[in-house]
Amino acid sequence: MLPFLLIFLLPCAFSTLTFEPGSLDGTLFSPVGLTDKQLAIFSWLEGLVYEAGSTGGWPDVYKTNETGNLPTQRGMPSYRYSLAFTGYAAAAKAITHTPMHTKPTFDLLSTIFNLMVREEVYSYWGQKGDCAPFFLTTYCEKYNTSMCDLDEAWHGKDATRCPDPVYFGNIMYSGHLAHIGALVHLFARTPDEAEEALKFKVGTTDYTLDSLVSRLVFQAEGQRDVLGGGITCEPANVYPSCQSHLHASLRLLATEDSAKESRFSAIRKNWQEYLLLDNIAKGWDSPVGSTPFGERIFEIAQQTPRHPSIPDFGIPIGCASHDVWVLAYLRSWALDNADTPAPDPSYVLARGRELLKNHAGWKDGQLQDERCKVLAGEENWDVASAMYPVVEAAVSDGDFEKSNEAILRFEKQSGSGVNTMWYTSEFGLDVFVTTQLAMSFVMDNTTMVNLHGAAGVKKLARIKGEGYINEVEGDVFVRRAKKGDKALDVTLVAAGEGGEEVRVRIGGLNEVEGLNATMNGQKVSLSFEGEELVVEGHVKNGVDSNFIVTWT
Repeated sequence: MLPFLLIFLLPCAFSTLTFEPGSLDGTLFSPVGLTDKQLAIFSWLEGLVYEAGSTGGWPDVYKTNETGNLPTQRGMPSYRYSLAFTGYAAAAKAITHTPMHTKPTFDLLSTIFNLMVREEVYSYWGQKGDCAPFFLTTYCEKYNTSMCDLDEAWHGKDATRCPDPVYFGNIMYSGHLAHIGALVHLFARTPDEAEEALKFKVGTTDYTLDSLVSRLVFQAEGQRDVLGGGITCEPANVYPSCQSHLHASLRLLATEDSAKESRFSAIRKNWQEYLLLDNIAKGWDSPVGSTPFGERIFEIAQQTPRHPSIPDFGIPIGCASHDVWVLAYLRSWALDNADTPAPDPSYVLARGRELLKNHAGWKDGQLQDERCKVLAGEENWDVASAMYPVVEAAVSDGDFEKSNEAILRFEKQSGSGVNTMWYTSEFGLDVFVTTQLAMSFVMDNTTMVNLHGAAGVKKLARIKGEGYINEVEGDVFVRRAKKGDKALDVTLVAAGEGGEEVRVRIGGLNEVEGLNATMNGQKVSLSFEGEELVVEGHVKNGVDSNFIVTWT
């Protein structure tokens, strides 16, 4: 039988998932399990990851880049974003719908991590003659300078170790790598499994997740009095959006290791106070309509004095797509009641959502912020529009009108295949757009907080005496896998024509009594192979098969 994960590599010719592209059907968050449309979307996203991981190449849809020069990896279609946001969406899906079946998510996140440390993902950092943002580009082209070279000129060779992409700065890469690494650690079944998956090398330097995080912590602590300890993305500039992923990783790692809590929480608190007191725009909490829209909520701030040959630009700057990004991930790391004079992040999130919802740039489901266009091109209109539903999902106050407008616009330009579906973008943002919408479909106002905190760790815990799935053998989709009071509830649907004989391997129940297993209410066979309980049954195509295992 094919292992469960191979359904993404070897799709069958017969489609068993039923969904309607072009409509909102199947997009709404459901606490009872993944819809067919959601399963199809994740099948497409995860299939791309495994295609890249198995072939050593990149799927064509990953190789879109508005500049026409893939090595630059400057825009939102860059490999690092396609990979990382796929991982975040998959983790949200798992914590919500399949917390008792962690292996597929661990395998996916591990593959993403391995892909992210490929040289072609990070080599842009040392690319001679190319820099971002646009006010650095001309200088780098003229003097054949890289972004890492600029950091070296400002901070010194020993501080930067060019062209190492994680040693100093470049939080637009290292922050995402740390965030994915922390999620790999969360979904690993054992510490050894996590440690082995998180070893990597860049250039001649060997790294682990701990050594990567230690470099980030070193920078954040060393710069705590400069812009809240923000670490630069492009040389000289601190983007709050990028910092979110660093701080999400710190919060999650501290949750799993209490010895890190005091140090990491001090770093997070320092950044939270800066972001929500000093960085946030003046008048952000004024009545709606009293301040000009299209300006910003959060600023992209200048950290380093500019080289005389580089023209000044109106820093601080910002725009709607950046604001949406900051708000979407705010609750992954920023905590209410944090003993700081800054407003609670839950209030900032709700207020920021209100400002963005009423932004004057909305047109036919697209957030057309002219300031974003000036700063980074019209592609940021799709960035903001696709990520906005994540913000509304994070608020989850019952008002999804603006999200639905954005989703419906992308639905009308979606694509589909055998058991797969995706969204398209005229700017080459197909993967990015699909990851954002997929994430919004599987989260509510607790997801970001729980995924990166104690509630998530507890929810994923593999505890002896409580059932958890080790493996699902068979060509199937897993709609949900949750536990109740002395019960394990798993819903499967066959991926191929004719159905599938399935074996569900369950750990943690070898010493309990009163075991019973049913499928759709009918008793099915169960047996032990070593310490694993094995439940078997025939899963039909296009029909949900609900396995429930109970014990006393």
